[in-house]
Amino acid sequence: MAQAVEVYDDDIPASLRGWFVVDFVFSTLVLGLPLLVLPELVLSRLGWVAVDPLASRLVGAALIALGWQSWRSRKSGRAVYRALLGLKVIWCSLAIVGSIAAIGAGAPQPTWALLSALLVFDGVWIHHAVRLRRSQVDRDTDPDTDTHDDGMDPRLAGGRPTEPDPDEDAATEDLGPVDRGGGGPGNDPRAMAG
Repeated sequence: MAQAVEVYDDDIPASLRGWFVVDFVFSTLVLGLPLLVLPELVLSRLGWVAVDPLASRLVGAALIALGWQSWRSRKSGRAVYRALLGLKVIWCSLAIVGSIAAIGAGAPQPTWALLSALLVFDGVWIHHAVRLRRSQVDRDTDPDTDTHDDGMDPRLAGGRPTEPDPDEDAATEDLGPVDRGGGGPGNDPRAMAG
């Protein structure tokens, strides 16, 4: 069986790739697996008196999925990172709201540690989402940039040329607005004839 070739997108900062690995470890190994496998034992030792094993296992499964996708995507390109960063910002922001609500309702002390971790992750995800968006805008407005969002040179991709064809409008240069399909009510030759 052939192995996949590992391709790195040079536009993705090494720090962001590193944070995706950290997210995998934290979400999958530190939080997800314990919640999926032993939710009652883990949460009761952390101070929760009432534990819903189904809800805890569902959260564990979601965390494993998020972390595993971070691991799988760590060598991906810009489009994948932008999509996952959007997901991570939404997830962390909503988890922060939920953690604050739980603290307000008297959640145990470890909730503060979780809230702190979520704030750090959310800050990292927001920072990198803005950074990637700004670099995309810079690439889109830089006339010397010859790559599309997928990183492929348009001349090699068979896409539209990067510069307009100077001969494109040559066939209609001598025609008036009506002959080109343009013009308005005053330029209709039938109206002028009658």
